[in-house]
Amino acid sequence: MPKCSYCGEDYEFPRGLTLVNALGHIRYYCSSKCRKYALMNRTKGKWAQTEKKEEEKAEEKAEK
Repeated sequence: MPKCSYCGEDYEFPRGLTLVNALGHIRYYCSSKCRKYALMNRTKGKWAQTEKKEEEKAEEKAEK
């Protein structure tokens, strides 16, 4: 499973978009929102940060 280059979310194929530039760098995006934000050089929004925090909290609970 690829990981989104912008928000860090794991997603399954065929969802998302894979971009390869002329230098051979591969970028994975889970949604058009992530792709557009990355192309505009925006910092990660609150929605991307809160999703990651929620995942970390769920992992901590699962470990206990």
